[in-house]
Amino acid sequence: MVNIPSMELPWFKAQYESGKRDFARRGFEDLHFHGLRLTDVVFAHVHASRADFALSSLTDCDFEGADLTETSFSRASLSRCRFEGATTAGWNLRHVQARDCDLRGVDMGGVALGEASLEGCDLSDLDLRSVSGLHSSTLRLAKLRRVVMEGQYLAGCDLLMADLTAADLRGADLSFANL
Repeated sequence: MVNIPSMELPWFKAQYESGKRDFARRGFEDLHFHGLRLTDVVFAHVHASRADFALSSLTDCDFEGADLTETSFSRASLSRCRFEGATTAGWNLRHVQARDCDLRGVDMGGVALGEASLEGCDLSDLDLRSVSGLHSSTLRLAKLRRVVMEGQYLAGCDLLMADLTAADLRGADLSFANL
């Protein structure tokens, strides 16, 4: 794995602007991608713990199997991104606007959502019991098949037209939820 320190962000930008899109298996630990617009980038199996994608716009990016521990996507816009099997402990998704992203196989333990929109995203088979901020989030049209939200505070959560097939909602507070 090649590690790219924070001072090398100009290198990343130059590579991206020259047409390079495959950064698989590289190290982006502590790198600030803050506010970048990225399309069709492969970050599969990268080590990007504590990276900052806040306020960025990411479209069709692949983070499959990436280590995104304590990474921030706060206020980012994500469209059709793949995170399948990514390590996401301590992930900050507050105020993220995600649409049609694949989050299957992601460990959501300790993830902070607060007013996040995960519209049309696939969270099937995930355990969301320790996710904070679901009550103020939008999961409209999301695929939540077999998801575990037992005991979650979902008051005010937008679940309109979400696929809740076999979802475990035992003890969940659904008052004022949009179903």
